[in-house]
Amino acid sequence: MLIQFDCCDCIMKQTLQMARDLSPLPEKRWEFFGEFLKIFQKLHGIASPPELAAEYFELYKKMSGIEDGFEVIKRRSTELGRALYDELETLCLASGNDAFINRVKLAVSGNMIDYGVNPDFDLACAEKHIREVLELPCDTAALDDLKCRIGKAESILYILDNCGEAVLDRLLLETMKDKVTIGVRGKPILNDMTRKELAASALDDFPVIDTGCNAPGAPLRLISPEFRHKMESVDLVIAKGQGNFESLEGFFTARPVYFLFRAKCPVIQEYLGVSFGSLQIQGRNLTVK
Repeated sequence: MLIQFDCCDCIMKQTLQMARDLSPLPEKRWEFFGEFLKIFQKLHGIASPPELAAEYFELYKKMSGIEDGFEVIKRRSTELGRALYDELETLCLASGNDAFINRVKLAVSGNMIDYGVNPDFDLACAEKHIREVLELPCDTAALDDLKCRIGKAESILYILDNCGEAVLDRLLLETMKDKVTIGVRGKPILNDMTRKELAASALDDFPVIDTGCNAPGAPLRLISPEFRHKMESVDLVIAKGQGNFESLEGFFTARPVYFLFRAKCPVIQEYLGVSFGSLQIQGRNLTVK
């Protein structure tokens, strides 16, 4: 989906905070903001929010010299996911007929650990957000269809989103372990998963491919030819998180895809007609053979 006018609230808040973090000097802050405005002018109307983020975060890296400003946050988020994993896996195993439902819900639960939508996010609240997801309603018809497609598929690409959340993705990945490849970001961006965090997230035993870019999603214009080929050749794509939804919604039509995320901003809420924090299981291209 393209950048919407109401995306500007979030974009400007994040950009101004990045300018403040960049330097205490007003001239450096104005320089960053001026360059950002050039990027925005170039991309609005033709690009998705993750494509815009890719460019202005690259600008920030160039001006600050900081390659990965979220390294500590990613480590702490991963530690939280690891601390909860065994308990949540036991819960899933004891769920009987509801096991798949709970695996999906808990895999989505960590999607609230999102510093892109909310730079003021408090990691201390994350466990509450993770546990509350079990009580949330979901689209049972979509869930049944997803389960059926996972069972029938011979090849699946599962595109990860945030650190911490990715640890809990294993709860769902275990149901497709013999046929899944996991996708990660090609370069550091926000608290999103890259190859670097796979081992700490206990996900280094899966085949992996990266997007080849630093967008917090998988925009078709930025991903590598190898990643695009993978997306267009598997039987099923499962894309986690709002960034993957924003970058692919309306652009990717080649294969069946399920987007799994929690609605976390007014633009997405209005676009889908859903409530804040609701659990989304959004299928697209489901008639593609």
